[in-house]
Amino acid sequence: LQERGEWERTVLVVVADHGEAFYEHGHPTHGTQLFEEQVRSLFMARIPGEEPRVVDEPVALLDLAPSLLDSLGLPPHGNFQGRPDIFDDDYSARGRPFHFTIQGMTDEDGVLLDDWKYIVNWRTGGRQLYHVASDPYEMDDLADVEAQRAERLERMLNDFLTRQLSYYTQRGWETDHYAER
Repeated sequence: LQERGEWERTVLVVVADHGEAFYEHGHPTHGTQLFEEQVRSLFMARIPGEEPRVVDEPVALLDLAPSLLDSLGLPPHGNFQGRPDIFDDDYSARGRPFHFTIQGMTDEDGVLLDDWKYIVNWRTGGRQLYHVASDPYEMDDLADVEAQRAERLERMLNDFLTRQLSYYTQRGWETDHYAER
């Protein structure tokens, strides 16, 4: 790209869609649980004209496309649900819920809000709550001790799931009919 004179006008993005477990919670590989080792992933972007920096707060892959368009001065696409601000110098994840899901080996949904992560396993009925700032390896389930917080996060999660189902139903996507480009 440098030899062809295109490096200074090329956006380069490296991203992974999931993390990888190495028996941290009794399972190898990915797609088995919603613990941090499986939901955290690599995300790097080089945007011409932008200074390099590290963002230590969570970002969602859902935000990648709208943020790239915004940083390039292009209008948002109507079907994007993500936020366009992850490249902003003052980006903050505080107060923003991050939702994640897994169906397959297990049937789980979860939400991360600030330093608290809540996971529901719909097959077993299990609910887990972790304070990831003080327990980054998610070893101390606080769902019983912090019952009110767990209930609040479950309401938030259920609200999100309801809105997502509505989003797809309104567009007819549940029958594999996708919106026009």
